[in-house]
Amino acid sequence: MDKEYLAQRMKELRSHFPILNRKIRKQPLVYFDNAASSQKPKEVLDAMTSFYSQSYANVHRGAHTLSMEASEEYEKVRKLVGGFVGCDSDAVVFTSGTTHSLNQVAFGLAHLLDEGDVIVLSEMEHHANIVPWQIVAQMKKAKIRYIPLKEYDLDYEAARDLIDEKVKIVSVCHVSNVLGTVNDIDKIATLARKVGAIMVVDGAQSVGHIELNLYEMDVDLFSFSAHKLCGPTGVGILCGKKNILDLMAPLMYGGDMIEEVHFEKSKFAPVPQRFEAGTLNIAGIIGFGAALNFMRDFWPDDLVYIERSLCAHMCEKLKEVKELTVLGHKEATGRANVFTFSIEHMHAHDIALLLDAKGIAVRSGHHCAMPLGLRLGCGNTARASLSFYNTFEEIDYFVKCLKEIIEKYRK
Repeated sequence: MDKEYLAQRMKELRSHFPILNRKIRKQPLVYFDNAASSQKPKEVLDAMTSFYSQSYANVHRGAHTLSMEASEEYEKVRKLVGGFVGCDSDAVVFTSGTTHSLNQVAFGLAHLLDEGDVIVLSEMEHHANIVPWQIVAQMKKAKIRYIPLKEYDLDYEAARDLIDEKVKIVSVCHVSNVLGTVNDIDKIATLARKVGAIMVVDGAQSVGHIELNLYEMDVDLFSFSAHKLCGPTGVGILCGKKNILDLMAPLMYGGDMIEEVHFEKSKFAPVPQRFEAGTLNIAGIIGFGAALNFMRDFWPDDLVYIERSLCAHMCEKLKEVKELTVLGHKEATGRANVFTFSIEHMHAHDIALLLDAKGIAVRSGHHCAMPLGLRLGCGNTARASLSFYNTFEEIDYFVKCLKEIIEKYRK
């Protein structure tokens, strides 16, 4: 891509995000906490405001004009999601987020497990893809095995031994929210398929950053969140193969997920309505549709190229900071824009506060992946994560500030 064209597209993209004009502590905001949640373009804000002020009503519950309009827009987003990730729209379920989706999967598939059956996870999972399975394993007297790390990648040879005939479910992340590692899902799915296990993927850190197509990926269930994809909070997606969704029991029960209710028993609605009990975040779902429409104008060529370019630049610039320990691959190949790091003799929260004083927003803590931190022996760390609306100049400024902090607080 021509440098001049790239600069023009990056400038155009940034212009859609009002918050990026803000100053923090008298410094221009540098938002490097995108793995936690992304910022929202004005198209999303406008769509939600318009819905609330002009078209608001509940969906699937009324014959009046507003309800029918809201229902139509709601279902349009379902089709948009299916088109964006590559799956049938009737296999797209709206949830409140990836955590909700993964809980729905774990408890919805629990009835398929017997005592002694095995669930396979990996050592780099988010808590949302560990804790529900722990509870289900305790309930069903099943066992959990973890695919170990081989440096910063999954050990695929170990996975081959772990995924045997006792395994009923394999659930792993597509991209690590700590290491930035992009896992080879096809390789793991092939192992799961050989033993007839259900393959589940946490795509919270991959959708919108990596070009993917679920029609081409041999996975059964896939989940992600709108708020990490320029959409609002409170909206998540669970999608995949309809025949596997059909196997799941609902996690929640109530209105809109039933066909018939009698005093003695009830009949549930088909997928996807079966998993959408109650009134969901309708305005948020409408806003997510606006986010997807916005991204589609730049997807995939511009957005993927910009993010890969930013990743390569960050990798090179971080090499200049000798006192920095960066977790994950040192080159852009095989990694996403998630850079978790530590500085000797400095607490991660102190690093984050010192960077905040310079207008830079980063995450600090264990990043909801405490077992991985303990496995790596690093405890709390700081994390800078990029999106397509970040810039090369912001990366340069970030690295400059790191050098200044290290020099000032050197022991």
